[in-house]
Amino acid sequence: MAYYDPKKSKMTVAEGLRAIAKFLGIMIVLGVLIWAWDEWQESSWASHERMTTVQAKAWQAGEYKLCVTVSRKELKYPLLLDCDESRDHDPKFFNVRFWGPIQKHEQQPETTMHWKCRKNAEGEAAITCDSEAQ
Repeated sequence: MAYYDPKKSKMTVAEGLRAIAKFLGIMIVLGVLIWAWDEWQESSWASHERMTTVQAKAWQAGEYKLCVTVSRKELKYPLLLDCDESRDHDPKFFNVRFWGPIQKHEQQPETTMHWKCRKNAEGEAAITCDSEAQ
């Protein structure tokens, strides 16, 4: 039968320091992983899909256009992809795949970003845009 021995249950200083070191090591690893995830999301290696208000004239499947995105709070979908400065017709709504840091618009709504966009024929996203960051 096991019995309680108070002398054996005391933690030594070395064991305490080892436990603190393990905890700090885990926290550092978690911090590095969170930082790496954020950096990856900001890179053009990660795609982000957004329902987007699109303004473009006569855009054929497979055609590329140079576009800009801006935030417009008054729109149904506040992210506006403008590919022709074509404000003279009704905007349309599309699922757009962005390869680049599109979330900058959520952090800084006044940001204007430049993209090279391709209208897709059939597929997951109607339009795919690559960042043209300088």
